[in-house]
Parts: sequence; structure tokens; C-alpha cells
Amino acid sequence: MINISILIPAYNEETTIIPLLKSVKKETTKIKAVTFEIIVIDDCSQDMTNKLLKENETLYDRLILIEEN
Repeated sequence: MINISILIPAYNEETTIIPLLKSVKKETTKIKAVTFEIIVIDDCSQDMTNKLLKENETLYDRLILIEEN
């Protein structure tokens, strides 16, 4: 089994972060012999990016949120 980490930097991405995660999930489920983890690095967003990520964290099996201060 191959493991792949997808790193997504985010700063004030409240309008795009959830559609992006949905797209990544859709594309990665097509590949069977690979396990993916999605790491989102929130760089002190001033909008709702962090809140949206936390609210949707359970929808993605291997979503890791890193919050920069």
C-alpha cells in the first residue's frame, strides 16, 4: 500500500476550502491501491476557514488540521 500526503495551505479560504476538499476526496477515492491523508495548514485565517474545517473534519477520514498562530 502506498501512502500519500496532500498538503493544502490555507489563508482566508472560506469560500473555496470545502469545495476543494470535496474535489480531493472525489479524486482520491478513484485510486484503490493508495491511502491518502489531507493536511490543511491554516495560516491564521481571519475568516471562517478554520471553523468550516473543524465542522467538516469528521466527513474526511484522514483530515489533519494544523493551525498556525
